[in-house]
Amino acid sequence: MSRASVILQSPGGLVKEALHIGATIRMEGFATMVPADKQCFSVWGLIWVSGVRRYISDTSLIGFHAAYREENGEYRESGVANADDLYRAIDSDGRSATSNTFLLTSGFEERDR
Repeated sequence: MSRASVILQSPGGLVKEALHIGATIRMEGFATMVPADKQCFSVWGLIWVSGVRRYISDTSLIGFHAAYREENGEYRESGVANADDLYRAIDSDGRSATSNTFLLTSGFEERDR
């Protein structure tokens, strides 16, 4: 495919899968778009950010929040859940090529510690 646009509309999803989708969109050079009067929330906002070109209407909505973690049968937003989801996306050697590619090409850079 030469150039493609991925049109997004979703209330949310799973972090690990979103990282893989986002990495694929970025590596393929696809644009992302949230159409007029549509919504793109949760991890789908991360997927929208992964586009090499991003489009949004002034009537579109994109929303972000922390990942959810189940505690005593209830789901709560949690920074720990964010870390858990990212940890699950990491390969056994401690590095996930897909996750690293997504993060490094989305404007985030590794820094010396």
